[in-house]
Amino acid sequence: MKISARAVSIIAAVVAGCSTSIATAQTASNPHKFFTPRSAVLFSPRWAETGELTTSQYMDVADDYGASSIVWHYPISFGTDNGNLVQASISRGHGLRSCALPVHTASPAAACRDGNGNPIPHHAATNRYYPDTNTQAWRDEVSNAVQFAKTAGCNALHQDDAFFMVTRMQNGCYASKPRAEVEDDVFEYYDWLTSRIRTEFGGSIPLTYNKVSQGEDEASHGMNDLAPYFNGVMGEVHEDQNYPYALFHSTWNVNNLLLNQRTVSTLVSTSPLRNERHIATTYAIGNHPIVPFDVYIAPGERYFGPVSIYEPYYSLVSSNPTLFDGYGIIDAYIDHHQNPSGVYRYADGLEGVYGRSNMMSTLSGNSAGGRVLHIVNWQDSVRYFTMWINKSHIPFTPTRAVVRRPGAGAYEISVASDGNRWKLTVHSVDVWAVAELLP
Repeated sequence: MKISARAVSIIAAVVAGCSTSIATAQTASNPHKFFTPRSAVLFSPRWAETGELTTSQYMDVADDYGASSIVWHYPISFGTDNGNLVQASISRGHGLRSCALPVHTASPAAACRDGNGNPIPHHAATNRYYPDTNTQAWRDEVSNAVQFAKTAGCNALHQDDAFFMVTRMQNGCYASKPRAEVEDDVFEYYDWLTSRIRTEFGGSIPLTYNKVSQGEDEASHGMNDLAPYFNGVMGEVHEDQNYPYALFHSTWNVNNLLLNQRTVSTLVSTSPLRNERHIATTYAIGNHPIVPFDVYIAPGERYFGPVSIYEPYYSLVSSNPTLFDGYGIIDAYIDHHQNPSGVYRYADGLEGVYGRSNMMSTLSGNSAGGRVLHIVNWQDSVRYFTMWINKSHIPFTPTRAVVRRPGAGAYEISVASDGNRWKLTVHSVDVWAVAELLP
């Protein structure tokens, strides 16, 4: 994995407490992590196009999900009424209002141009073009967006297509420049952007960028070099990456451990079951799944099933914040059908029932000694799972566990001693079960 010399120097400055714009953003009170409790419910009215839903209707849908925050919203893309949506979010009690910075331009003066001098069209919008970040016209657009976000009431920002310059080097605009020079342009742009945000907001605010899965393409484009500029990642997970090992690896082995960033994700799929499994897995590994409501796939495909399918998952989390907030991963178990390299044990203390397939489990804990076991069922037939937990992972003697599932009543099971391990069997697991271990 490539980390540039510049990125290393920025990270060193952060660690040393240097008073650069980057270091200012990464203070002890904002430790380069995402900024919501683990029990947060994140709702995205991403495009919020005029005439589709009213501001009140968007907020009603957010309330239906029990949303605590809105994220990835473009408040200036489709008219000033979207500023009212942020204000409505404030009135509904949403603590986080994360607004996206523009990623394309309607101005030819601000556009990237191909070898023939024509503006390069944006893939998702008519009469919109990819920007040339070196132009004053584009920086004026972004500067105005930052100012509007402050006025509208946004208290966090998101940058989509964060490394757009390098990823389009072969499409013109930057194709004639050496790669190293283009990368310098990228860093110079984010130096300018973080300074502009700090000036407008009177200090640093959380800033995320679009990256979740860690693929070769992202690594080759130097996506990780940008990490020191951002406080978290928020992006789409495609179906070929929607399985436990890929989700765990990208969010823990890459984002949380290497880049020290929390992760927000949304699944690009119209399948309710795949979305349910994504929601369960993402919460189980300590990250945030955006409600599957308003995610770009293609025109006309933005709503992935009724609220009644997904609300029980978010209700399970928001109704039991003490089982999520303050908890971190202690161990993870992913069997061989969901990990191409074989059975995966994060800390080698958590084991699943032999002969079962397509499941994952995580053990999370907090500093007060609380322990919670998550089981996510990725198969279509078996509904019960036996788990063994090394006794060193639990600082008390558990005798029972209370099991909670989406849309179902809680029930209690016993915990038995089995040599140096604790043993428990969780049944009736359609997709997700959360077992709170108790004395």
